[in-house]
Amino acid sequence: EEVILNLKSDLNAGLSCAVVGGRRIGKTTILRKLERDLRLNLDESINKGLVLVPIYIDLLSIEKNTPLYLYKELAGQIFRSLVERNLLRQQREQDIESIHKYENEESRFFRELLAGWIADVSHKVLLKIAVIFDEVGVIANTTWGEGFFSNWRYLLNNAGDLSSNVCAVFAGANEMRELSQNVGSPLANILVWRALQTLLWKDSRRLVQEPCSKKIGDKLARKIYILTGGHPFLI
Repeated sequence: EEVILNLKSDLNAGLSCAVVGGRRIGKTTILRKLERDLRLNLDESINKGLVLVPIYIDLLSIEKNTPLYLYKELAGQIFRSLVERNLLRQQREQDIESIHKYENEESRFFRELLAGWIADVSHKVLLKIAVIFDEVGVIANTTWGEGFFSNWRYLLNNAGDLSSNVCAVFAGANEMRELSQNVGSPLANILVWRALQTLLWKDSRRLVQEPCSKKIGDKLARKIYILTGGHPFLI
């Protein structure tokens, strides 16, 4: 809960974040709950004129592991979220298909598309987009990964007014640690870095006991904690 609260606070403040943790430590669970929590407040936020729209992207599920298909999926999700809330008209969906004319310039096309949508809804709300990237290793291990991260550094930090309308969360394991430690990393000094650890005893006990209405006693819960080292997946 503390990690999610910190992430929500960061995003609402316009900051971008990195979530770093080992395999099966619970990154996807946290990101999905973050997305759900942010969506719960959307209708109320629209009435107040300030909207933070969360977009969760599972990089393992992209149809083809290329910048073109990634940006197309991302643009599609943003568009559908805005249409659902009557901020954009359905007819604008054809704009996304134009990305096929911009191969090798997908990031520029995406920025221009996003800037246009934000301008279109500016008379209704102040729009902010929070993109949540899960399984960043899928990108980091490609030949175009470094360029992708550099383009996102530009979007988040150097794209003028557009940068104030976009924030992001990047989540991964070893590849995120490398991005944080690499001197030449384009993301290292523009993200708030959040590391996930194994559970403390009190949190491990809660995870064991709550689903079964505390039918598992403290003695067995303690043994489970010792045997698993507090790793959520093993518990």
